[in-house]
Amino acid sequence: YNVDIVANCEEQAKTSFEDVYEVIDGNRKLKKAFYYTKEKIVFKKTNSYIKFRTSNAKTKDGLRPACIIFDEIHEYEDYKSINVFKSALGKKANSRIFMITTNGEVRGGVLDDYLEISDAILKGENKTTRMLPLLYSLDSDKEVDNKKMWEKANPSLRYFKDLQIQMDEEYGDMKFQPQTALTFMTKRMNRPAQDSYTIVAEWEKIKATN
Repeated sequence: YNVDIVANCEEQAKTSFEDVYEVIDGNRKLKKAFYYTKEKIVFKKTNSYIKFRTSNAKTKDGLRPACIIFDEIHEYEDYKSINVFKSALGKKANSRIFMITTNGEVRGGVLDDYLEISDAILKGENKTTRMLPLLYSLDSDKEVDNKKMWEKANPSLRYFKDLQIQMDEEYGDMKFQPQTALTFMTKRMNRPAQDSYTIVAEWEKIKATN
């Protein structure tokens, strides 16, 4: 059951792969079960692999994945690379695709299409797809003023104190750097903001949450 992790650039593609590598390297039992290098992880019993690939690789011939993980699809403007990798599925039983992403600045691209599909699924309007959407975001821009709501967009936030500290700092910076609100809302809260979006909260509200 081969797994390919795909992203637009090698650095991004390696992120999830290296997470798996570190887990194996830190566990004595897992180390015995896998052959693993910084480029490929192989399960000895089945000879299945995990590899990372870039979406702009020159050739994708000979792919035999059972699982494809597309990382940060908000960067994809079209379906060219996605379709190439998807066309390699079906050679193994129980094939599946995972798409992991924050929101981004590319509008009208692949991510927006999948968000529309997800919305239709959750509303019961699309009953033919087998896609299971898991979306984490604020329900409204106003919720950013309540830090207790941040977990909606960051479900693991309570387990990462350093991330909480960093987000607190970015939130406070919006008073002095209003343009950073665009990035904060889009990347941290998964609420894509328009260019006209300025500061999210009044400074008095920001102080009240500290």
